Amino acid sequence: MIRTAWRVAAGTAAVVAGICIATPAEAAARRTGHPVGTWTGVVSWDGGRQEVAMSFFADGTLCLVPEDDPAGGAEGSGVWRHTGGNRFSFTATERFYGPDGETLGWLTTSQKAVQTGPRFRSKGESAQYDAEWNLYYTVTSRLDMRRTGTSPTPC
Repeated sequence: MIRTAWRVAAGTAAVVAGICIATPAEAAARRTGHPVGTWTGVVSWDGGRQEVAMSFFADGTLCLVPEDDPAGGAEGSGVWRHTGGNRFSFTATERFYGPDGETLGWLTTSQKAVQTGPRFRSKGESAQYDAEWNLYYTVTSRLDMRRTGTSPTPC
């Protein structure tokens, strides 16, 4: 009973003092090297660049936030892991589709990232495939991302 009263008093004091008690995802996002939350930025490679939005989840999964476009688009998912300090790595697979939802091709990427506050930069290898997984090419790709929220967007 006394322990419960202390918890209620501490919680009330935190609210009165304006202290926010973080959810597990928000707490993970605040730790260095943990990218939990939503991110937007640019992926670039020799000869091209593309805007991208991503969500990283506390359970080690990620997704590429799809765009609504009647002409088609892309969707993707993957996994990430903390590799020490302010570093993490991730892999993802992206499916490109046409206006009728048919698969037009695939992309895989494996990235090593360094996070500095609300920003991360990564470098890795990406491979582009046709709809039947025949390899077109591989390329070094880089992401320059900025955190837009500490809660991941469901994909």
